[in-house]
Amino acid sequence: MTRRLLPWLLAIVGLVCTGAVLALADAATEHDGPAASDPSITSEMVAHRDQALTTLAQGASLVGSEASVAVLTVLVMVVLVVAHRRGTAVRVAVAMGGAAALVVGIKHLVLRARPGSVDVLGPVDHGYSFPSGHTLLSSVFVAVVVALLWRRLHSPAARVVAVVSAVLVALLVGASRVYLGYHWATDVAASWLVATAWCSLLALVLLLVPRGQLVASRDDRRAGAAAITAARR
Repeated sequence: MTRRLLPWLLAIVGLVCTGAVLALADAATEHDGPAASDPSITSEMVAHRDQALTTLAQGASLVGSEASVAVLTVLVMVVLVVAHRRGTAVRVAVAMGGAAALVVGIKHLVLRARPGSVDVLGPVDHGYSFPSGHTLLSSVFVAVVVALLWRRLHSPAARVVAVVSAVLVALLVGASRVYLGYHWATDVAASWLVATAWCSLLALVLLLVPRGQLVASRDDRRAGAAAITAARR
């Protein structure tokens, strides 16, 4: 029963998150709705800055940066290839490559300006603000890592710890981007929603499509070619 309901649940989560992202994008464009509170949230963050929080935010932002996530993704893929799990490595590449494409695509659709440079702690970024690339990519990455480890985590407690840790990382990276002045709060919220929708879609595909059809192994391709050759003879 659970397995039958899971695809529907994933589809509903994906659709709800997509609708919420569209609503936030519209609010960001029109400067109304939830986006109207962005300046006051940024002002509160700036007013409560201190050295300890700044150090924590800078560390989280560094770990969640596009460059850091890219390096970590490559490392995970290398480990999978060495472990003879090339199909899984390809799926990781698809997950992270799709997330990166979503970041670029949505940014250029919404075209939202970032907060003023006066509030930025660090080098000024002149790129578009909606959504946060740091937040979206790091959120998808930690979700992928949890998915890879899931079957190896045999106890419910270990699985709970893994999920909670992933959520905390995603929240911390997102909060750091607002704290450091690089993004509005709704940029980060949209990133979490996009990451959830994308992960839901990936999980739905994995559930509905037989695993062997997603990425055929080299041996499978050789066997198929041999079978075709034998049939022709």
